[in-house]
Amino acid sequence: ENIDDSLLEETVSDDITYSKELMPIYKEKLWSVRGRIGRTTYFLRNLLLVIGGYILVAASGDGILSSFVLLILGIISGIQAIKRLHDCSISGWWVLIWIIPYLNIIFGLFILFYPGKKGFNKYGPNPKER
Repeated sequence: ENIDDSLLEETVSDDITYSKELMPIYKEKLWSVRGRIGRTTYFLRNLLLVIGGYILVAASGDGILSSFVLLILGIISGIQAIKRLHDCSISGWWVLIWIIPYLNIIFGLFILFYPGKKGFNKYGPNPKER
């Protein structure tokens, strides 16, 4: 078969080239910081985390168990924020802005509304094209 290579590869940067045909089927994992998620997925996952968090904390009452639940939900939310930053072609380390009061609100709105990069980037395929 004679296939045009320009249709199979997309150069992301000078040293990274992804082959669309040879790339394994991409399955995004909830616990992994690798990959990208879009704005809608990010919003819905965080909405579920907030609702689930209220229910779990109300069921567990005050104390160590509710603190543990909030810690786990915070970690999951941070992982989702990292993936959302990856969709915008931004390093996941920027998620640390969450610890700065007032700036964290602007940051939260940014990752919720800023559109992701079209096509491949160094963090993986566009979530809309999977």
